[in-house]
Amino acid sequence: MQCAVVDALLAAAIYYGQHRLLRNTVMPPLVENVQQIFERMPAHFVAEKAGSINAVIEMDLTGEQGGQWQLLIADGALVVQSGSHPSPNMTMTLSAADWIKVVNGDANAMALFMGGKIKVKGDMSLAMKMQNFFKF
Repeated sequence: MQCAVVDALLAAAIYYGQHRLLRNTVMPPLVENVQQIFERMPAHFVAEKAGSINAVIEMDLTGEQGGQWQLLIADGALVVQSGSHPSPNMTMTLSAADWIKVVNGDANAMALFMGGKIKVKGDMSLAMKMQNFFKF
């Protein structure tokens, strides 16, 4: 009986677009570490949203699980590489813990930016568009 109730609640929550309310109590996080995020990003890239943008976005993550990654967007495709790029169009710096929260839907990137927890260097318009490039 309990499984049927949980299934019904999940179905209703998904139907109403509120699955985040139940995820913390019923479902595990979507991703648990930074490496998972970068491995999964190409599969979650929405080429139509990126349009004809050709850009290099560098992600500089601090703290535990931190490091640097490059998001190479060209011709409607995304390639992710570890390491620094000599001339990215935009560099985004934040803690690895906050990045995991953003991807899991547990934190809002704009709120973190406004609170000074995300720093952006370079093309600010690219940072604003980036949130639409992925569907997790």
